[in-house]
Amino acid sequence: MRLLLVLSFLFVSFFHSFRSSAQSMTSAYAFADSLEREIENRETTLINARFNADKFLDKIIFKIPDNRKLTNFNTAFAIGFKKTFDFGNILLTNFTEKETYYSFIESYVNQQSKKVHLIFRLFSLDGGLNYHDYELDFNNKMNYWEISDAYFYLHGENFSKTLRSLYMPAVSPILKKNQKSANEEKHIILKIKEIKDLAESGNYELAYKMCDSIPKASQNKKHFRLMVLNIAKNINTEKYIEEGRKILDLFPDDPSVNLVAIDYYFNSEEYEECQQVIDKLDEQVGGDDLLDFYRGNTHYKMKELGKATNYYKATLENYPYFQKAYDLLIEIYVTQKDLENAINSIDKMVVENEYDKQEIADIIRELYPKLSKSGKFKAWAKK
Repeated sequence: MRLLLVLSFLFVSFFHSFRSSAQSMTSAYAFADSLEREIENRETTLINARFNADKFLDKIIFKIPDNRKLTNFNTAFAIGFKKTFDFGNILLTNFTEKETYYSFIESYVNQQSKKVHLIFRLFSLDGGLNYHDYELDFNNKMNYWEISDAYFYLHGENFSKTLRSLYMPAVSPILKKNQKSANEEKHIILKIKEIKDLAESGNYELAYKMCDSIPKASQNKKHFRLMVLNIAKNINTEKYIEEGRKILDLFPDDPSVNLVAIDYYFNSEEYEECQQVIDKLDEQVGGDDLLDFYRGNTHYKMKELGKATNYYKATLENYPYFQKAYDLLIEIYVTQKDLENAINSIDKMVVENEYDKQEIADIIRELYPKLSKSGKFKAWAKK
C-alpha cells in the first residue's frame, strides 16, 4: 500500500512537471509569434518591452558588497542604461528597403543553463542571412516570458558581453584596475566607434585602413574580425574573401562562423564545400527551409540546373513572394527554352506579389526579348 502511494505520488509529480513544461513551451511559442509580428510591424516600444533590462544589467555590472563608490556608479549606469535602452531600433537598423524577412525558426533548451532559447532568422537581399538566438527567462510574478540575453551569429558574442566590454573600462578606476590598461581599452573602444561611424557614412576604404590601427590582440577577437569582414564586403570581393579566410583560420571549430564559411566558399567558387556548410548550419539552427535557396544557388553556379530548379521551386512553395527565387527560376527556364514553365512562373510571381501585370510584361520584354516575341507570352500578356 505504501509503495502504491509512493508510485502514485511520483506519477502525479511527473505528469504535473510534464504538463508544466509543455505549457511553458506553448507560451514560449506564443511569445515568439508575438515578437515576430511586432518586428514585422516595426513596433519598437513593444519590442523593447520584451527585454528585461535588469537581467542584462546582472550580466554587465560588477558588484562588490560595501563598495559605496561602485554601488553609486552602478546605480547611475543602470539608470542611464534603462533610459537609453532601445533594442527595437538597434534591431530594425538591419532592415532594408529590399526584401527583408524576420522569422521564428526553432526553440531549444540549453542543457547547461536549462533556459529556453528561441532562434529567429533575419534575411534581406542587401544584408544577407543572419540568426538571432534569444535567451528567455520566465517572470513568475508577471506570468510572461522576457528576453534576458541575445546572441547574433554575425556578431559572434552575446549582446550582454558586448555591453560589458563598454562598461568595464569606465568602472576600472573604481575597481583599482591597472589605469594604463583601462585607458588603452577606452582608446580601443573610441577607435572602433570611429571605424563604425566611417563605415556607416559609406567611407569603407578609410574604415578598412583604420582597422590596422587596433592592437593585434584586439584585432584577433571574433566580433572585431566580423566587423572588418562586413566593411570589406562593401569594398570588393577580393578583400571580402581574404577577411573570410582569416576568420575561418582563427576560429576553425566555432559553429557561429558557418554563415561566414558559406559566403567564403561560395565567393571562392568552392561549391561542394559550401553545400556541406549549408547542411551543417541547417542542422545547427534546427532546420531552416530558406537554406534551400542557398543550395539552389550553389547548383546554379555548378550549372546543375535541374537541381537548382528543384531547390528554387521548393523555396517558392514555402516563400511564394520571394522575388529573387522567381528571377533565377525564370532565367533557368528561358535558358532551357522551356517557355511554358517560364510564363507560368511569371504569372505566379505576379499573382503572389500582386504586381501590375503590364509593368511586369514590359520588364520581361526588356530582359527576355525572344520570350516576349513568342505566341505564348503574347497570349498571357493580353489576358
